[in-house]
Amino acid sequence: MNTIRTMRFDFQCQVKTLSKATLLFAATSIFSGSAAAHCISEKLYAGAGLTFNSLDNYENDARGFQLFGGYCLDVHKQLPHNISSIELGYMDSGNFRRDVLVRQGRNTIQTTQSTSYEGLWVNLVGEYKLDPRVHLLGRIGVDGGDDDGVMAGFGIGLNFSKWAQFRIEYVARDHVNSTQINWLTGF
Repeated sequence: MNTIRTMRFDFQCQVKTLSKATLLFAATSIFSGSAAAHCISEKLYAGAGLTFNSLDNYENDARGFQLFGGYCLDVHKQLPHNISSIELGYMDSGNFRRDVLVRQGRNTIQTTQSTSYEGLWVNLVGEYKLDPRVHLLGRIGVDGGDDDGVMAGFGIGLNFSKWAQFRIEYVARDHVNSTQINWLTGF
């Protein structure tokens, strides 16, 4: 029962933190000068972010990170409200932990198991511009690391300038699901 309360409390804390960050960045974006999409002025971009990951049968949510780079495709020339790109990245989930009972002879002892996931991934990312500052985005691709298989996600991008974007996304993999906060910049 305590495990469920702890998981619920951790999830509520993450939701509150993400909500506050979203409101702060949305307000900053709305009141800043005009912003354009990162793919309009530059073809290449790079980014990094924090990931808040969950894994079935593990009590804690792990905090990890990711690094990625992208190449913008020329779809926006034919469809001005759409942007598409290909991203290649590396993700480290952080450590998941759980307490397990292990039988040693006649004794039963409690130990802690931990695991983590990491690896390279590649995605096709599509963005739909609601206005110059706010983009809806979706992604689909493959993870080639410890959690190999299909991955997909959705989120929102907030543009601060023609070179910088803040993203909040939810990404599901075969085993690890994550809420991500990313910052990217064109170059």
